[in-house]
Amino acid sequence: MRYYLSDTGGAMAVSGDTGVFPVTIPEGYREVTQAEYLAATGAEIVPLPPEPAAKAAAPAAAPAKARRAKGK
Repeated sequence: MRYYLSDTGGAMAVSGDTGVFPVTIPEGYREVTQAEYLAATGAEIVPLPPEPAAKAAAPAAAPAKARRAKGK
């Protein structure tokens, strides 16, 4: 990700391969670090919550015929 700010208050973030989809940076914009960009725009990066642990598969119920054979 590349971040740009202008002295007039503009902000722009460019992601992806700029060789495949050429991006023209407007006059007056300068490349900055992510920290500078976040501070200037007031944005925050919020991490994704952890994925829940996989639950153990419940044992499959025995077919009714097998339960009757066992006397249940």
